[in-house]
Amino acid sequence: YSMQIEGGTFTCNGAGSASYNAAVSTAAGVTTVINGGTFNGGSAGAVISYGDTVINGGTLNGKYGVIAKVNSSGTEAGSITLPEGSSAVVNAESAPFVAHGSNGKAGSITVAGGTTTGSSLLGTMGTVDDKKAVLTVTGGKHEADPSDYIPEDMCVVVNPDGTFTVGEYAAQVGDQKYATVQEAINDAQPNSTVEIIAQEAVTEELTISKNLTIAGQGKDTTVLKGKITVYGCTAELKDLRVENNTATAYGTALITFPAAQAAADVTFTNCTVYDNDTAFRLESEGSSLTLDHTDVTGAAHYGVGLRNENQTLTVNGGSITGWGAVMTSAGSLPDGTEDSGTKIEISGAKIVATEGASGGYYGAIVLQESYHGVELTIRDSEVIGEGLHT
Repeated sequence: YSMQIEGGTFTCNGAGSASYNAAVSTAAGVTTVINGGTFNGGSAGAVISYGDTVINGGTLNGKYGVIAKVNSSGTEAGSITLPEGSSAVVNAESAPFVAHGSNGKAGSITVAGGTTTGSSLLGTMGTVDDKKAVLTVTGGKHEADPSDYIPEDMCVVVNPDGTFTVGEYAAQVGDQKYATVQEAINDAQPNSTVEIIAQEAVTEELTISKNLTIAGQGKDTTVLKGKITVYGCTAELKDLRVENNTATAYGTALITFPAAQAAADVTFTNCTVYDNDTAFRLESEGSSLTLDHTDVTGAAHYGVGLRNENQTLTVNGGSITGWGAVMTSAGSLPDGTEDSGTKIEISGAKIVATEGASGGYYGAIVLQESYHGVELTIRDSEVIGEGLHT
């Protein structure tokens, strides 16, 4: 037998017992799929499962959330699954998940999605000798800490609102693994390597202010989505793709060397860097950027913007693309500069001007007014663009 619930409201008006009362109770040997609806268990549970129940959606309310039980004869144990992508919300006064044990068997619960509230994640009834054996959490967002129920190769992240999510480790330094790349950076000793080990895209903003190597597993494998601020250090980022997570506004950039901070010397090796507006913005005096076989795109405006004195851009292979692919600007310098001390060296690369956000072309290499004395060297490269500044 099987049953599928697409919606509706189900309310339990019975006694407050997690053992017997629920808005919906499924029989042993029955597969039940809940895709939506509201389930009010009152002082009992929202759903009791003696069979196999998959919850893809819906709102489940009660003192207890969902309960996986052993049948009265002790021969079959129910299971409950909230799969990855489940939008179910389980609101419990006590525990969103309850496992019942009897006759050497116990109900089982697998959670890869959904959102739960409750003072503790798991409650038990009858005889449950090993709580970790009846509840496995690999995803979802939870009010209670799920750390006791996650696989060894996964981690718990504490969100700004105090809730918990479960995911894969993002990075490691030596043998120590970290839930986020920034945690790894903060904990790493200078001159060490932070490896990004996540198989899925990592979404976070980073600040790098110590001498480090940030290493991915390949620019087609490791994706880092979020802005990067770097200052006061020598750093290398290699074998990864960096892209913006949210739209970058004009006047900012995906990767910034801030003017108010000490200079940085940064190398990108075998990377892809993409931003909807500007990829690199060098504002700190004396900073250096090396792009080694790295492809850079600043789609609407600039690939690399050099905006202060005594800066260095070195490009070895790869490509830079943008409305102004490479641009120098006096930036915040009020009187400009007659001798910027800035050096640009391009070898074996392709520099391409593309149409900007408002139409038209600016230039592949743009040396703006009030920013003079730039030393520009181009070897064995293609420079492609349109306009007076090319």
